Amino acid sequence: MPIPPASSRKGRGALSNPAGRFETRTREDSCDGWEQPEEDALPPLETTVTADPARSIISRNQSPDIPFAQSINPYRGCEHGCIYCLDGRTPILMTDGHHRPLAEIRPGDEIYGTQRRGWYRRYVKTRVLAHWNVIKPAYRILLEDGTELVAGADHRFLTGRGWKFVSGVRRSHLTTCNKLMGTNAFASPPDQDTDYTRGYLCGLIRGDGLLASYHYERAGRIHGDQHQFRLALCDIEALQRAQRYLYDCGNMASGSSLPRTVS
Repeated sequence: MPIPPASSRKGRGALSNPAGRFETRTREDSCDGWEQPEEDALPPLETTVTADPARSIISRNQSPDIPFAQSINPYRGCEHGCIYCLDGRTPILMTDGHHRPLAEIRPGDEIYGTQRRGWYRRYVKTRVLAHWNVIKPAYRILLEDGTELVAGADHRFLTGRGWKFVSGVRRSHLTTCNKLMGTNAFASPPDQDTDYTRGYLCGLIRGDGLLASYHYERAGRIHGDQHQFRLALCDIEALQRAQRYLYDCGNMASGSSLPRTVS
């Protein structure tokens, strides 16, 4: 039976420890019924940062307890080991059709990715699981149409001949003959200046707004004229944008709300 979640140690990099692919023996964890209670769960692993003075992947030791004097550690660099490492200003296609800079992406957001189905790759919706910031050397990739991409050496792009790293030795990496596959370049958004704000409000209010004035005659009293403005939209984003634009134009009092009637 599998080990209950309470007996696993939590922490970054501690969820799995796969064996090497050249190992002749494998080992699986099992539970013998003496599982630990929740209060006795192992403490989470802490991330520690230490200076690494090594300048080579070959490590040498002088310990009498180790039967060898040299060892090889081929992995060095960011502890996250991300395969997606791009500049924070890189636009990412969201599932609602908008694009957002990578620096503003948060866990739980839905973006578009690709999935291979048979001989073809299809666009699929995927959810962001984690987001980290790192400082490391990067490369500027200049495409034929003038598009510039800034990415780390370990980032992989989907090309016409499969996934390829940005750079590397003895691994498939980008060359001048590669064609990147994807949604192509995004259209530049319009400048949200005064003309854009007024045009947006004009189209929204004329298309789906209520602008009305009512005149009531009341004997012995002042008239009961009413001026009403109301937007009844299902799109909350459009309502929030219209509300922000109206505030900027000075046409909306503090505390007013668009979904209800303002008299």
